[in-house]
Amino acid sequence: MAARIRSIWRAKPDNRLPPFAGGWIGWLGYELGAAFDHQPDAARDEFTRDDGELALHDWVIAWDHQAGRCWLISTGIDRSGAASSERGRTRAEMVLSRLAAPPDHLPSTGDRPSTIDHMSIGRSHTPDAYRGAVTTIIDAVRCGEIFQANLSQRWVVACHDTPLAVYRRLRIAAPASHAALLPGD
Repeated sequence: MAARIRSIWRAKPDNRLPPFAGGWIGWLGYELGAAFDHQPDAARDEFTRDDGELALHDWVIAWDHQAGRCWLISTGIDRSGAASSERGRTRAEMVLSRLAAPPDHLPSTGDRPSTIDHMSIGRSHTPDAYRGAVTTIIDAVRCGEIFQANLSQRWVVACHDTPLAVYRRLRIAAPASHAALLPGD
């Protein structure tokens, strides 16, 4: 590896480090609100996931593309919340050894497009239904019934690539500043 990596392990926040230096990453679904609001359960389908998922990331590789810097940060925090400099050092050394290993276990993304069966693309709304939903939301805002709405649409595509390969291509095509791949089951 040509890049020089300096490992850092600290139990306390350090303002010289990137904004995210380890911790919990995940998502909480909109439907989780029903657990606190006593609303009827929303309809579920074969694509419905759990209402949330969180994972503790006690080490992070952070990139500053503009400055051309990279950090390996290991907090040393375990699932109970206890921090240990020795655990942080051990975890950082584990990551460094993985980075030094040959990448033969990673799938190749190449420059080929994803193998998508374009005949299998499905969505949760027809164009007319989506436009109708937008009109309904605008009317509800104008009447003062709501002040905000999140109208989304699910797209389902049969694809023969791994989620990681698709994510890597997406990061090249549309590099979002705060993106992550949170693979499902």
